[in-house]
Amino acid sequence: MRYRTYLWTFAAVVVAFASAGCLPVELSVSPEGNVLIPRTEGFVVYTPADGSVKVWNKPDGGQPAFALYSPDGKSALVLTETGGGGMGGKSVKVSLLDAQGKCRELLSRTNITYAQWSPDGKYATITRVADQKIEPLDQNLPELILINVAEGTNKTLASNVAGIHRWTPDSKSVVIFQIESKSKNSSQYAGKLTLLNVADGQKKALAGMVGEQGAFFDVSPDGTAAMVTALKVDKPDAALPEKVDGASRLFSLNLASGEFRQLGEDAGFAIYSPKGTKVLVGSAQEKDGGITLSVASADGSSMKPLADDAAKQTGGGMGAQATIYPVWLDDETVLYLSKYAVYGTAGTNLMLTSIKADGTGKTIHQGKIDAALIGKK
Repeated sequence: MRYRTYLWTFAAVVVAFASAGCLPVELSVSPEGNVLIPRTEGFVVYTPADGSVKVWNKPDGGQPAFALYSPDGKSALVLTETGGGGMGGKSVKVSLLDAQGKCRELLSRTNITYAQWSPDGKYATITRVADQKIEPLDQNLPELILINVAEGTNKTLASNVAGIHRWTPDSKSVVIFQIESKSKNSSQYAGKLTLLNVADGQKKALAGMVGEQGAFFDVSPDGTAAMVTALKVDKPDAALPEKVDGASRLFSLNLASGEFRQLGEDAGFAIYSPKGTKVLVGSAQEKDGGITLSVASADGSSMKPLADDAAKQTGGGMGAQATIYPVWLDDETVLYLSKYAVYGTAGTNLMLTSIKADGTGKTIHQGKIDAALIGKK
């Protein structure tokens, strides 16, 4: 069984093709069902099964920003903001957090946009907005960096990619969106969904793709398929339009044959459950301040609404906002951040919430976490 890793933090801001590197809001779940949460108090472990809360590590001189359980759940990749901001980007330290709560620094970079573990736990990958423009793009876009966790070494694998990327189950390749051009009159990007071999750097185009900043994709646990949310998906050699009208759509892609199908409209993300039996789909468009979460079968059919109060972004107004993604706690339970009005309609809190895939058992966990951490700042 493959367990997906994600994060939860309100310290940073990201879009998939960000021009100023920042991190999204996600969650990280261990094989045992623990949730790893970066907060002001430190890197916090919450266990929904019994409601227990503990601080695994509190970094010195920095703000917890991103955390990913290792595939075996015994350690974690943790990202800590250590300074900077503005046009220069935030400086982020990437470290390995061990079972005893000690951190070993792996690298430090500015403008980090995303991170993932290889399924075998030997490598981690990060994307960061490059310090310079890489032709043919006239814009600083993310580059993909491979970290050998045991050795602490790193190397750049690709440039002009989206922040979102996925490892294949065999830990040999990473699926990336290789950006080839940007629309002159919109924020749309065109390129190819690409399989990148981390050993020799060889690339195989899987599909042509046009997407905006929120384009998203996920690889099935068995590595045979992908769910893609984009404006357009086509064959790898197809000529792509400079601009596509409409909202982001949901596509399924067979990674072996290249066959693809459009499954629906208005899709912001689609995430496989740990066993790959279901897909969690979030709408791209907000309604009444929240997005709709739906659960579909593995092929994207039989889609049923699950919740309509999921937060799309943190913050609001002119302040910084971070894109939010939910996660599967297990194959039957979803964790997401719901929106809860405080003092009428003027203020809104984000609440860690779980719900069963059949729509039952909705539970808000935020009170237990906050109560346990009062006074630990």
